[in-house]
Amino acid sequence: MAGYGAQGALNFTMKAQYTAVICLLTILLTGMSLAQNPPKIGLVLSGGGAKGFAHIGAIRALEEAGIKPDIVTGTSMGSIVGALYAMGYSTEEMEAIAREVDWTSALSNDIDMSEITWEEKPYYGRFLAELTVNENGVSLPGGLIIGQNLQLLLSEITMPVHHIKDFKDFPISFACVATNIETGEPVTLDQGDIVKSLRASMAIPSIFTPVTIDSMLLIDGGWVRNLPVEEAKAMGADIIISVSVDAPLKTKKELTSLISIMDQTSWILSTIDTRRQKEMSDYLIEPEVADLSTFDFEKSDTIVQRGYIAAKKQIEAFDKLYVELTAQGYSTPNVIKPGTESLFQFDRVEVEGTNKITEEFIIGRLGIDTGKLYSTEEIEHRVEVLYGTRYFEKVAFQTLSSEDGKHIFRVIVEEDDPIKLKLALYYDNVSSAGVNLNLTMRNFLLKNSRIIFDGFLAEDPQVSFNFLKYFTKSQRTYAFLEAEYVKQNEFINNNIYGVPSSYKYRQWQGGLGFAQLISSNALVGVALNYRNGWIIPSFNADSIVTKVGQREVPVSLFLSGNTLNKPYYPTRGWRGNLSFSYSFYNDQTITLAQQYQSLEGPLNDTLALSEQFRLQLSGEKYFPIFNKFSLYLDGFMGLPFTNQTEMNASYKIGGISPVLPSMIPYWGTKSANLTSAQMAKVAFGFQWEFLPKLYAKGLVNYFNFNYPMLLINPDLDENYFEVNGKSYEQSVGGGLELSYYSFLGPVRVIIHQDVLYSEPLFFVSLGYNFRQHHSTF
Repeated sequence: MAGYGAQGALNFTMKAQYTAVICLLTILLTGMSLAQNPPKIGLVLSGGGAKGFAHIGAIRALEEAGIKPDIVTGTSMGSIVGALYAMGYSTEEMEAIAREVDWTSALSNDIDMSEITWEEKPYYGRFLAELTVNENGVSLPGGLIIGQNLQLLLSEITMPVHHIKDFKDFPISFACVATNIETGEPVTLDQGDIVKSLRASMAIPSIFTPVTIDSMLLIDGGWVRNLPVEEAKAMGADIIISVSVDAPLKTKKELTSLISIMDQTSWILSTIDTRRQKEMSDYLIEPEVADLSTFDFEKSDTIVQRGYIAAKKQIEAFDKLYVELTAQGYSTPNVIKPGTESLFQFDRVEVEGTNKITEEFIIGRLGIDTGKLYSTEEIEHRVEVLYGTRYFEKVAFQTLSSEDGKHIFRVIVEEDDPIKLKLALYYDNVSSAGVNLNLTMRNFLLKNSRIIFDGFLAEDPQVSFNFLKYFTKSQRTYAFLEAEYVKQNEFINNNIYGVPSSYKYRQWQGGLGFAQLISSNALVGVALNYRNGWIIPSFNADSIVTKVGQREVPVSLFLSGNTLNKPYYPTRGWRGNLSFSYSFYNDQTITLAQQYQSLEGPLNDTLALSEQFRLQLSGEKYFPIFNKFSLYLDGFMGLPFTNQTEMNASYKIGGISPVLPSMIPYWGTKSANLTSAQMAKVAFGFQWEFLPKLYAKGLVNYFNFNYPMLLINPDLDENYFEVNGKSYEQSVGGGLELSYYSFLGPVRVIIHQDVLYSEPLFFVSLGYNFRQHHSTF
C-alpha cells in the first residue's frame, strides 16, 4: 500500500509537470499568436462639413501617441479626410489641402468663365433657373449643386490611387458610407471609382445632386449613418476609435420656427443611430465645435486645432493603449502614399460614360494628345475646358496603367440632359419688364451640334435663333446659322429737322458663317449677314414720313476674345472684339404719307447708299488691385470709310442697360439719346465688393464723334450733336452705383450725369438683361 502510494505520488508529480508544461506552451503559443496578429484598430470619422477638419487634428494627436489605424471608415467630410489618410497623405498635407482649397468654390456650381468655351459664354450665368425637358415633361434638377468643382478636386487629390479599385488595398483599408434614397439603408462603398464614391458620400439632399452607383441612387451617408462604426467592425476592426463632430439635437427652447423643427425632424433618425454607434466605440473623441458652422471652411486651422486638443485630452488612455498593443506585438505601421508623377505622358486616351455625344467630340475638345508631357495643372485645365463646352453634367478623370505597361488617360463623363429650358426675370425703370426664356438643344438634329432659341418676352420683345455644328478632328471649327428680331415701341431720336421725336423701331437680322476656336477664350471667323431695319414715326414732327427702312448684306471678318472670370462683376481678365465688314448691298428707302407719295422717288434717290466698309473695335480690361477691389478700363470705336447716313449702322449712344443691338451704353445721358455713324468712347472705373455680394462702383466715361476716326480717315465728315442750341462733338459723364448680386440676378441702383446736362439721372434694375452680353456695363 505504501509502495502504491509512492508510485501514485510520482505519477501525480509527473502529471502536474506535464500540465504545467502544457499550460506554459499554451501561454507561449497564445502570446506568439497575439504577437503575430495584434488587434486591428479602426478609425471612424463622422460627417459635419467644415467641422470635419477636426479629424485631421485628432489624427495628428493619435500619431503622436504612436497609433495608426489598420482600417478607416468615414461619412461625408469624414470620408474625404479618411480617404486621404488611407491613401497615405500626412497630416501636414491634409492641413494644407484644408487651408488652401477654395471650398466655397469647390462646393458650388460657380466655374471660372475663362474655362467656358467662347461660343457658350454669352449664355453662361445669366439665368435664374435651368429645367430639364424630356419625354416626361419639364422637371427640376435633383439638387442645387451639380458638384463638378468638387468632382474635379476629388479627381486631383485621389490621383495616387486611381489604379486601385478595391479600397481595402489602399495603404490603409478604407470604406465610406452613402444612403440609398430608395430604401433608406446605408450603403458601404469599398470598391470601384473612389471619386464617385466620395462624391456620393457627401451628396447632401436638395443641395447636391444624387449619385448613381450600381443602379442605386445615393445621397449623403450622414442621413442614416453619420458615424460608420458598424462598417469598421465588419471590415475586421477589433478596437474602434471614433471622432464625432455631429451637432446635438436642438432643445425645446431652440425649436422656435418651422424651419428649425423641419431640420430637426430630418436628422432625428441619424442622431439616434449615431448614439448607438458611439456606444459601440472603444474610444470616442468629440471636438468642441458646436460654436462653428458646417460652412466655416475659412476657419480650417482653428477647427484642426480643436480636433487636436480634444484627442490630447485622452492622451493617457491612448498612451496606455499603445503600451498594451506593443505588448501584443503591435508596431506603428509605416504607411507610404503611392507615388505620383510630376509630368504625365499617355499612350492612349479613353472615354467612359458617353452615350449621345461622340468620342470624337470629347477627345477633340479635351485636347490631350498621346506622346506629349502634361503637368497635373495642365490636365485639370483640359478637363475644365471640356466641361466648359456645357455638354456634360460632370467630368472626372483617371490616370492609369494597363497590364502591358501602357499609360492611360481616362476621362469619365456624365452627359447633361440634351434639352434645357432656362429662364430669368428682368426689370428696369427705362425699358419694359419681361421674362428671359432660353431653349437649348444639343445633338438634336445632328451629332456634335447645338440649337438655341433665346428670347425676351416683354412689351418690347427680342428673339433670336442660333445653330452651330462642329467639324474637324479637334472639334474646334464650327459652322453657324443665326437670326434675330428686335422690336422697340418707343425710340426717341432726332428727326430730320433735329427735333427729338418718337419712333417705333424694328429690325430683322441673320447670318451664316464659319468660326475657328483659337482657344476656349478666343476665335476668328467669317460671316455673311443680312440686316433689315426700319423705324415708324409715332407722334412727332415727321408726320409726312410713315416709314424709314434700310436693307444691307455685309460680309465680315472678326476676331473675338474673352478671358473674364465672371459674367457679372468680373474681377480679372479682358474682353475684346475686332471686326471688319463690307456691305456690298445697301438699300435705304423712305415711305411717305399717301398725299406725298409722288415725292418718294426723288427723295429716295438722294438717300441712295453705296458700298460701305466699316471697322469696329471694342474691349475692356479688369485689373485686380487687392482683395475684392478692381479697376477697369473700357473702350469702343466705330469707324466707317465712307460718308453716308445709315440707319442700321448708326450707333445709339446713351443709357446704362442696352436694349438695341447697336446701342452703346454711356453713363450721363438717357437711353439711346444720341446717334452717330462714327464714334469713340473710353471709360475708367472701380469696383469694390465691400460685403459679400454687395458692390460699389464708380465710372467716368468720355465719347467723341470725330476723333480719333478723322485721324485715321480724314475724308469723313465731322459729326456734332446739340444740347441747348449749342453744337458739341464730345462730352464727359459718370456716376456711382450700389448693387447686390441676388438670387434673382443683379440689383442695381445708379445715379449718373453728363457735364452738358443740368440734372442727374437715376437707373434701377433687377435681374439679367437679355442684351448684357453684347455690352460692357
